[in-house]
Amino acid sequence: MRQLIFLFLFTFPLLTYSQTPQNIHFQDIDNFWIAYDSIRSTTNREQQINFINRLYIDKASEGLKAFLKNKQNPDIKWVDLINNDQNFWNSIRPNTIIAKTQVNNLQNSIDFLRTLYPNLKDAATYFIIGFRQQGGTIRNNLSIIGTEVIMSQPNSAELTRICIHEYVHTQQVRPDFQNINVLISSIREGACDFISELVSKQNLSLPYIKYGLENEVKV
Repeated sequence: MRQLIFLFLFTFPLLTYSQTPQNIHFQDIDNFWIAYDSIRSTTNREQQINFINRLYIDKASEGLKAFLKNKQNPDIKWVDLINNDQNFWNSIRPNTIIAKTQVNNLQNSIDFLRTLYPNLKDAATYFIIGFRQQGGTIRNNLSIIGTEVIMSQPNSAELTRICIHEYVHTQQVRPDFQNINVLISSIREGACDFISELVSKQNLSLPYIKYGLENEVKV
């Protein structure tokens, strides 16, 4: 039965992408901290905005560029976030560097996922520093990981799980978000969590899962 559920969830309509080599990118993390140090070296707001633009945004990877699409005044937002909560950034910095050591674990998980589903389409994974709002999102076949959110606690297992979750999203048809409903969202998100559970070989203990099991009839 479990195999049948897996087959249903993962064959839920897929997009067709051109094949590109699987790759995992961390350069945006390094660029952010270079910009951060420069911003902290001055109280001149104009210079701070120049630093975040020149050292981070202008050097954006393909993933960060996709993340920034349609974002209004991201330079101002980052400067404000940096200036308003220095304790957070100082505490999270070592953890974002730790994330870079997990590339082998992530690649091994993707390779294992491919053994479960040989038709897996390649996607590129980009680790960025965002606005402290999203742990992960996608843009077409780009999986974008908000490292500052995921690594607020240095948990390599959770990092891998989120990466696989977002990777699976890249395999799904993009819904019409103007007409999305609870059922569509449940299938999309549930499929990603279910498959990340298969790959990690660990039961997920997410709040919504706990609530669902305790309120199955009501749900």
